[in-house]
Amino acid sequence: MISNVAYDTQAHELALLLEIFHDEAARLTQEQWQMDFFSEEDAFAAFIKDDPLVDMACMEAAGDEGVALIERFREKYADAFLMVIADASVSPVKYIKPSIMPGSLLLRPAGAVQIRAVVGEFIRAYLQKTGRGLEENVFVVESREGRVRVPYGQISYFEAREKKIFVRAGRREFGFYDTMDHLCEVLPEEFIRCHRSFIINRKKIEKVVLSQSTVFMEEGLIVPISRSYRTRMRQA
Repeated sequence: MISNVAYDTQAHELALLLEIFHDEAARLTQEQWQMDFFSEEDAFAAFIKDDPLVDMACMEAAGDEGVALIERFREKYADAFLMVIADASVSPVKYIKPSIMPGSLLLRPAGAVQIRAVVGEFIRAYLQKTGRGLEENVFVVESREGRVRVPYGQISYFEAREKKIFVRAGRREFGFYDTMDHLCEVLPEEFIRCHRSFIINRKKIEKVVLSQSTVFMEEGLIVPISRSYRTRMRQA
């Protein structure tokens, strides 16, 4: 599954973007897509606050406030493939910079033909970018609903329960069938096992309290340490 989010205060343009994204996504990919499009900043901010997975984003650079919103988004989603929507009233210097790093640009005024061309190029560029070394950048969950690509940097832990493995990313979980032993073999080195039921991302650790057999992680998550993994966790 590919997750795409958009923020555009021009309702007609947003509706056109959504229609064209659906068309181009169906034409260019066989993936399942999740599309969340917003015309109001409060609704967009509430959506992002829940830490959804975001692979692609289209955001309006309307004045300094719009640029600042994109920069805040970028701080949270550094790996998302980004399209900036702007017009001549905003200097390119405002959004063509390292803190934003757009992968595509839609210049207003733009009609359906221009939007379709930009969106098609945007999707193709994303597919090309993620198609190279895909397994090195993301964990792929296979399910009946399709494939979900979870960037390793967003993963807090893997948990074994209910005869399945669940990967935790932000506030979302994705279940799949595997074994913890196999995951230990294939996951990048930043992932460490701390319990028979948990493999954690050491980059998400805030502190390890061995006296409590507990790992405190980002986002308020708490994970247990089992006795057999205490020595390993001293070095985490």
